[in-house]
Amino acid sequence: MKIFFVAFSIFILLLASGCVNEPVPQPNQTIQQNNTTNGNQNVQQNQTTQQNQTSTFMLPGFKRFDINKSGFCGDTVCAGSETQESCCADCGCASGQKCWNNSCMAASAYEQASKTGYTITISGKGNFSAPMMTVAMPMISENFVTWHQFFDGSPHIMVYSPASWKAVQLTSKSNQLSPYAYGSKLVWLDQSVMNDQNGMNIYYYDAREGIEGFVTSRASGKTVPKIDSNYIVWAEMVNNSKEIFLYDLASGKETQLTHGESIPSTYYISGNYVVWSTRDCNVPQGKPCKTGYALYDIGAGKLENFTEVKGLDTYCYDFQGNDLVYGAWESDSFQSSAEMVSQIVMFNVNSKTERTLTGSKSFKSCPRISGNLIIWNDSRNNGSLYSYNLGTHEESNLVNLTPGFYQYDVFGNTVAYVDSFSSSGMNLLVLGK
Repeated sequence: MKIFFVAFSIFILLLASGCVNEPVPQPNQTIQQNNTTNGNQNVQQNQTTQQNQTSTFMLPGFKRFDINKSGFCGDTVCAGSETQESCCADCGCASGQKCWNNSCMAASAYEQASKTGYTITISGKGNFSAPMMTVAMPMISENFVTWHQFFDGSPHIMVYSPASWKAVQLTSKSNQLSPYAYGSKLVWLDQSVMNDQNGMNIYYYDAREGIEGFVTSRASGKTVPKIDSNYIVWAEMVNNSKEIFLYDLASGKETQLTHGESIPSTYYISGNYVVWSTRDCNVPQGKPCKTGYALYDIGAGKLENFTEVKGLDTYCYDFQGNDLVYGAWESDSFQSSAEMVSQIVMFNVNSKTERTLTGSKSFKSCPRISGNLIIWNDSRNNGSLYSYNLGTHEESNLVNLTPGFYQYDVFGNTVAYVDSFSSSGMNLLVLGK
């Protein structure tokens, strides 16, 4: 299962990579090259007093859209014809009431309803011939569940609002995929205005502020972008080398974080840190490369180039605050599938200490973390999603799935998952409070 999962993860990254041509500007849209600072061990960045706010000026390549015309119920903005009666998800409710399934109810009834967990299917499987690609890449933020889904042979960005219980197709042009969400902000890979059919660029969309546009316009292969607060991070090919870039939405400043010092794999951004898994292959002949991570401190503008973490799965891990969470093998060698045992481990990047969270004799991989909740793919029951609560130290079986490949994410008490070999499409599991 691990080999299949990792192979498919690599396939997704390769799909999102490639050489791209310069974007073709749309009417009334100006796309300009951003100024890029080449950072190294000490990357200097201009700091602003608005790092936790959306920029009030229009960044190069961005444009405004009319929220009254383009908005949707659940986009966090009460606009157009929306009212408390038609869309309490955006417009709220009267005093003493709360919004549930886009209807106002007494606060006491809301509290009772929210105590009970439930599972719903929020989207079908679309109509693409490859079953594992039809509905893919679920991500959850405070406001949205987002994923890409194929219609008529092309991927489009889908958004579901847990507040309104409504799903909408956000994009209508061809080839937009791999979305990532933070609050009301979304980023995704976009090929809609590219000449090169294998090329992707990065698109930004803020439902609350009514701002959208391409983040960069360079002709270079890019992989899945990720966003946290006012920062976007991604990887792209530079002189045949995969490098990590950071974009500041408050200032429009772009910074290249790596320059061939390491071989970056999966990357994340959380708070003040950008982290990416990497390998150090400067080892004696015949010895395997060391696995570890590199860490960039946005506030200090400093790069910690490599810290070894034995057993780190460089493709399937997650990062929150100061902690890496990953699945690590109990043994470096095994003779049968029964011996393929791994545990969920948390590594603190400040103290450089680790602790093992699980103990059962099963294969565990690709954890995701949000607050106190960690979920992962587990081999028990022929394939399941399990969880671990950092506050209560309790482990739970969330859902049994069809043996095969799964994609999932977690935010708060909500889990989004795709069971790729079933017909259930995108599913939402809301845990009781």
